[in-house]
Amino acid sequence: MYVADTGNYVVRIIQLRSGYVHTVAGRGEEHCFLDGVSDAARFPTLVSIVLSSNDSIYICDKKNHALRNVALGGHEETLFGPCMGVPLPVIVTTLCGGTGGTLGCLGQSHI
Repeated sequence: MYVADTGNYVVRIIQLRSGYVHTVAGRGEEHCFLDGVSDAARFPTLVSIVLSSNDSIYICDKKNHALRNVALGGHEETLFGPCMGVPLPVIVTTLCGGTGGTLGCLGQSHI
């Protein structure tokens, strides 16, 4: 199961059988707006999440009025393996929007 962890500014995966939790994207420290690879990405306000059939997660970023994409690079089974080992990096990009409260991060712009 994928979770938009709004309070911690990250996207997580939870394996329900084992209880294993892993942060897929975001760092959980800064609530700014930045595309990037895995924990380099930043999410200010995640409000909904959808897993698509093309190995991507689509996220609604409310604060920046943006639709974000997390490219997983493989199905859950291949991304994390049967024992939920070390995951592959994911790539976070902004598909549309991005005009809102917290543009940029650490002096960088999302454009």
